Amino acid sequence: ENVFSTTDTTAIVDVENGESYCFYVEAIFADGFGAFSSPACFVVPSPGIPAYHYFELATVNEKEVVLTDYVDYSVGIQAIQFEKRRIIDGAFEVIATVPVISDFTNYIDEDPLVEDYSLEYRTKFIDSCGGLSNNYSNINRTIHLTGEADEYDLVNSIKWSRYEGFNAGVHHYLVYRSLNGVFGDPPITIILNTNNNQEFFNFVDNIDGLIANIESSSIEEYSNGAMCYRIIAVENEGNIYGFQDSSQSNDFCLNYRPLVFIPNAFTPGGLNPIFIPVITNVSEIDYSFEILNKWGDVFFKTNDILEGWNGKISASGNDASNDTYIYFIKYKDQDGVSHSKSGMVSLI
Repeated sequence: ENVFSTTDTTAIVDVENGESYCFYVEAIFADGFGAFSSPACFVVPSPGIPAYHYFELATVNEKEVVLTDYVDYSVGIQAIQFEKRRIIDGAFEVIATVPVISDFTNYIDEDPLVEDYSLEYRTKFIDSCGGLSNNYSNINRTIHLTGEADEYDLVNSIKWSRYEGFNAGVHHYLVYRSLNGVFGDPPITIILNTNNNQEFFNFVDNIDGLIANIESSSIEEYSNGAMCYRIIAVENEGNIYGFQDSSQSNDFCLNYRPLVFIPNAFTPGGLNPIFIPVITNVSEIDYSFEILNKWGDVFFKTNDILEGWNGKISASGNDASNDTYIYFIKYKDQDGVSHSKSGMVSLI
């Protein structure tokens, strides 16, 4: 078969994977005669098929999603193509093609808007010949956490979507709560996954003993009004690839409005020996509390939200006389909005 004619000394010919070919060159001289080269015969190699390809994990890390793909690197896989879609209405789109240097290939989706919706990811591999695989991996779906606060009854209700992607399925969900920006350990509860088709899970958290703690003795116990939650899905045993992974949700926070009550009198050495604002759901940052006499002299000042006035003049250490004094309080809520409150208190 005559493939084509050319005056060049090189040629590019399309071939098929796995097929055998023999090529030879015929030189045509100016007098019309010709000469043939010796044939060059070869079999076009087929790309290696990986023994395994498993899209291992998609997990939220703050505002990013960390993706891990597991593929048989030994057959010359060149790259992994990552695709994403919004589960509510989106179509899959390619977000990255990452070179493969081992069985594990990682990619971080840096702008996924994890607070707004759940996301689905899938992968394909690019084989040793540069071809894109015909089949997709398994899909991984992130956990999306939402909720609402009942400020009257001090109850938080949270709701999250199921995680999808573990080869062995989800065994249970761990529910974590943060107080003042610190997530505690162990989790506040464990929710078993008894139905792999269940789309959403719910938990009701009574926080009356946490957020209304006006008698706290340390700032670690004091509630600044920010309650955040995090869910972690834990895989069953029995993953055929030998993994037992966990996947994290977005962090979801509920901010309570400041609650401030100011006594109007106190008696050092009496039943109410310290004058201190009864205050909660307020940031301890940029807090100030001052006591002044009627001439504007500052008798007491603190930035410690748990410290009150014992009736002594800070500058001298002497007892202040029985009288009416002016207080000023400045604080910020969890949205960073500044508030102030002032009034009179009687030292009896």
